[in-house]
Amino acid sequence: MQAEKNELREEKLVLKADKEKIEKQLKTMPISPAGFMPPPPPPMAAYQATVNKMAVYPNYGYIPMWHYLPQSARDTSQDHELRPPAA
Repeated sequence: MQAEKNELREEKLVLKADKEKIEKQLKTMPISPAGFMPPPPPPMAAYQATVNKMAVYPNYGYIPMWHYLPQSARDTSQDHELRPPAA
């Protein structure tokens, strides 16, 4: 019985030390306030495209646009005849 008590005390001390260590790590981490967003980039930064860069258009998400194509353009049943494979 006494050995079990000592074992539980030791485990409690280990857990307490771990908790303090984790709390110390959390305090050193930079935490931004809830709901905080970084400021937007300067207005011209989004439109300055260099030779190897694609222009960035704000408010254009990566939304699939294939469903806006007419059915005739989406039909792939005749592709092998209209556009033979290059290989």
